[in-house]
Amino acid sequence: MAMSVNAAELVEMTDATKAQTLIDAQFSIVLKPMLTRRSNALLCQMARLR
Repeated sequence: MAMSVNAAELVEMTDATKAQTLIDAQFSIVLKPMLTRRSNALLCQMARLR
């Protein structure tokens, strides 16, 4: 789930929460599309094997 954080919330966050928010954002932006493409490719391969 994408998270939107305003400046006031960011100031109140602990360092651990900030780090987790950045990790979540990076996963959403970078890894999730890669995983989706990879899983789609695997599904296509499985369909061809049938």
